Amino acid sequence: ALRVVTNVVVLKDLAYNSFAAIARYGITDADVVIRLVETISALELALPEAARSGIADLSAQILSASKAAAVLGTDRKIIAGLSGSD
Repeated sequence: ALRVVTNVVVLKDLAYNSFAAIARYGITDADVVIRLVETISALELALPEAARSGIADLSAQILSASKAAAVLGTDRKIIAGLSGSD
């Protein structure tokens, strides 16, 4: 007999919903991007290996979009440094 019905929360979806909204509004600000990438990196360290790829993909998407959207040259350099593509 069925006893419990619940929605399954997938960490990748939860992280996307949490961080993507912030990224949309702060994608041109290097300080916002830095904090997002740092937070996502810390979260990755706390996750089992199987759950890391979705979170890492989100971080890569944020870095890619922010490099293209950064207005100031200094911000572009900072963001490029985060992704290792100085």
